[in-house]
Amino acid sequence: MNLPEEEQIDNLSGDKQPVLIFLHGRSLSGTNLDRVKRYGVLYAMNKGQEVPGIVIAPQSRGGWDPDKVIEIVDYAIEHYNADPDRVYICGMSMGGYGTMDVAGKYPDRIAAAVAICGGGSVKYADNLSQVPLWVQHGNRDRAVPMSESKK
Repeated sequence: MNLPEEEQIDNLSGDKQPVLIFLHGRSLSGTNLDRVKRYGVLYAMNKGQEVPGIVIAPQSRGGWDPDKVIEIVDYAIEHYNADPDRVYICGMSMGGYGTMDVAGKYPDRIAAAVAICGGGSVKYADNLSQVPLWVQHGNRDRAVPMSESKK
């Protein structure tokens, strides 16, 4: 978890911070958190990109469970000065699937979502209309066919 500087000093000071969750793809799965820095929001931050708010980039061992992702969000809201009305989620590939599933299962908890080259569970599809959602997928993707995002 990456916190804004004022959060690191005193989690009760200042305005409530937005929360950004980044869900990685299968290639970064495992138990070595340094892998999560290979692409995505932590990679950009390591290259100097500022991301305002609380950044959460958990590591999966091979799939994203929407309930476990929301547990992490709840932890941040309880222990840090996080704004429960500004929770944003994004993910790539397997993380794109996780993004769609979290936003679909918990549409009342997610302010907006970005799913890149992923898909999602059809059982949550109806709820996605309640979440501002940006879906990106290239038609030359060899790992996940674009039909998964369209579905």
